[in-house]
Amino acid sequence: MTERKRVRSIVWRRFARWISPVRAWREIRACDPPLRSRYAAAVAVGAFIANMPAYGIQTLLCFVAARRLRLSPLPVLLGCSLSTPPLGPLLVALAIGVGHLCLHGTMPPLSGFDVRAMGYTGLLRTVLLEWVIGSVIVGALCATGTFLLIRFVLARVPQNRPRRYRQHQPEPMDVAA
Repeated sequence: MTERKRVRSIVWRRFARWISPVRAWREIRACDPPLRSRYAAAVAVGAFIANMPAYGIQTLLCFVAARRLRLSPLPVLLGCSLSTPPLGPLLVALAIGVGHLCLHGTMPPLSGFDVRAMGYTGLLRTVLLEWVIGSVIVGALCATGTFLLIRFVLARVPQNRPRRYRQHQPEPMDVAA
């Protein structure tokens, strides 16, 4: 095996170990409550990323955030799946509405989103700033709610208690007198 193949093999094995669902499940079942809060925080980070207008690179952002924050990548990816339909488009519309409300003080009229009149680029230009501002606010709210919900759920997962092995003690010998 050449040096390059050996290095590539090591990198892939480390990545597979890092993203292992078996390892994640064992850590969740551990008796350590702070670790469970860390998993809830990882899902909350994923929920925040799910609200960002970065479609196409959200998975990459999840891996980067998990690595930088030293979180398990699986819960971050789980939280990021919040942006999939049917909930994703609703979150986008909510983010645009909240952003418009923050910038202009009113809710946006639906007639302002006519693609035929503005074209896709014109529509994107008018709502992009509103979408970014609203997605930060909606993302923070989603992350907070997700953290509290996952922490509540993980508190109910049965803990895996370590087995106590009995010390084998030799039986007393019968001394017949």
